[in-house]
Parts: sequence; C-alpha cells; structure tokens
Amino acid sequence: MGEARESVDAAGQKHPIVIEKLKKKDDVEGTWFARRSLHEEVSYEELDEVLRRNHERNEMEYTPAIYDVNTLLEWHVEEEIEGVRDVNLRITQMHHSMPAPALLNDRVFTVLLVSFIPTHPASGTLAQSIDLQLPVDLSTFPPTIRERSHIHVINTKHIYKSPASGTPVQKKQDGRKVIEGRYVSLEKIAKVEKDGKMVSKWEMTTDSDAEGSLPMGLQKLGVPGAIVKDVPLAIEYIIMKRAGRGMDFE
Repeated sequence: MGEARESVDAAGQKHPIVIEKLKKKDDVEGTWFARRSLHEEVSYEELDEVLRRNHERNEMEYTPAIYDVNTLLEWHVEEEIEGVRDVNLRITQMHHSMPAPALLNDRVFTVLLVSFIPTHPASGTLAQSIDLQLPVDLSTFPPTIRERSHIHVINTKHIYKSPASGTPVQKKQDGRKVIEGRYVSLEKIAKVEKDGKMVSKWEMTTDSDAEGSLPMGLQKLGVPGAIVKDVPLAIEYIIMKRAGRGMDFE
C-alpha cells in the first residue's frame, strides 16, 4: 500500500519517520489494516516500556481522542508459561471522543489486553514483545464486574458516567451517550539489526468497527491514516518523557 512519511519535533530535534503501510492477504477475512516502521530515535526498551507495559494508559497520554481508560480486571503472571513470560492480562474499557461531537456519539471499546515476552524471539530478532487486544462483551460478566464500568445503561442507552475523581475532560463528557464499538489489534515490538546498527521495529495490525451510524466505507477511509498518525504521537511522547524527567529502562 506504499509508505507514509512523518516527522517528530521533540526535545529540540527533528526525527524523520518512514512508515510502511501493508496490504492484507487475500485469504484473510475482515477489514484489516497494518503498518511497519523502523526506529533509530528510540530504543526497543523505550518502545517496550510504553507499548507493552501499561499500554492503554500510555496510549491515553499521547492520543488526544482517548479521555478515559478504565481497567475492570487484571492478572499478572511472571513465571514462564508455554514459551512466554511476564504475561499481563487486563479487561479494559477505552473511551474515545469522536470528530464532530455534535453529530457523532463517543465510542467505548471493551477489550481483553494480553501482553507478554516470548522466551525465544522470532528469527532475525534479538528481543521481542507482543501486545494483543481482543473485543470483549461486558454484558456476559457478573454484575459485580459490570458495576466497575463507567458506562451506565439507562433505558437501553449507554451513558458515560465520570468517576468522582475524574479529570476536567472526563467531567465534561459526563452524561454523553456512548456507542459500543469493536476493536482487535496485534502489535509486535522487536530489536533488530540493520546496516550494522541496532534499531527498533514496530509492527501493528488492526480490525475494528465503530458501530453506530458511521458507515463502514467511511471508517475504511479513515483507519489507515489514523494508525499511521499513532506512530509520531508515540515517538514524541517517548522522547519528551526521556528529555523531561528520564525513563527507567531495563
């Protein structure tokens, strides 16, 4: 599908980024979009820190449209299991504002987020981590879990309820109608060698449906550009954190 060229202006420097847009295979069902990028400006450890550890909360920090991340359940397994280690599982609701809010309702995506490190990285990589998001139907969970949601059902309508300690943005969204969307993604971070240098590789594949009245045709037009824009947002976030107060990378 070609390339997209972006740049990040952060900490007094300009960092060019080339993002490869990938086409799905013909035998794969669904409306999938994917991208791949290589990075010298940030390390594998930095990308792993932001994209695997606390993925959704970091994403809220660098993505303007996300105004609430609510984790309902969480599990962590440190020991090795079936060839992977440092396994984290979280059921999380991610709340997104939409462009033209007077016409489009906010969206919430409820996902099972699974992240881990393969004990044996893929061929050609020196280190690797994986982050997977799968759609979850919260209505199938017990009431004690559903009550933790910031979505209240009133006369069949889903309404956002800001937490008592909510941010100004969350309180502004309080009472707005919300549409439940569907989102699935796979992200892989790797440390690889290129031209004698160690670089970071970030690959991402996604399929989603915002549901509601937004036609799928329009969604398809917007998704490729949206997932490309995520790259400079995340890279700028990492560089600014590094310059501002440092980040502790293992």
